[in-house]
Amino acid sequence: MADAPFGLLLGFAILVYVPSATTGEVKLGLLIPLKETASLGNSYHRGEFYASAMSIAVDDINRRPDLLSGQNVTFIWNDTRCEEFQTLQSIVWQLNEGVTAFIGPGCSCNTSARMAASFNKTMISYVSSPLINCV
Repeated sequence: MADAPFGLLLGFAILVYVPSATTGEVKLGLLIPLKETASLGNSYHRGEFYASAMSIAVDDINRRPDLLSGQNVTFIWNDTRCEEFQTLQSIVWQLNEGVTAFIGPGCSCNTSARMAASFNKTMISYVSSPLINCV
C-alpha cells in the first residue's frame, strides 16, 4: 500500500509535465546513485533502498486504464554514483535512448536541470535537501 502514493504521484507528474502523443511510449530516465553517496555525507540517498519503487510505480500506472490510456510507460536508469560528470554522461545517453522526462538525479542537480531544460525535457527531482541545490 505504501507504493500506491508514489505511483499516483508519478502518474500525476507524467500527466502534468510530460508532453507526448496520444498513443505510444512514455520513456522515463531514472538517474540514481545506486550505492555511492559519499559526497552527501550519508547513505539515505542511496538508490538501492528505493529503486524498486520505480518498477512498482510504472507497473501500477500501466495496469490502470484511467491513467495514460493508450500509452505505455517504461523507464531506463543509470547509476550516477553521485558524481556530476557521470550524471551528465547518463543524461546524454538517456537522451539518445529517447527519454521523455527525467526523474532524479539524487545528488546535485544544478547543471543537470539546466541541461534537461536545454533539451526541453522535464526533470523531477525526488530528493530535497539543504545540501542539494536544484533549479
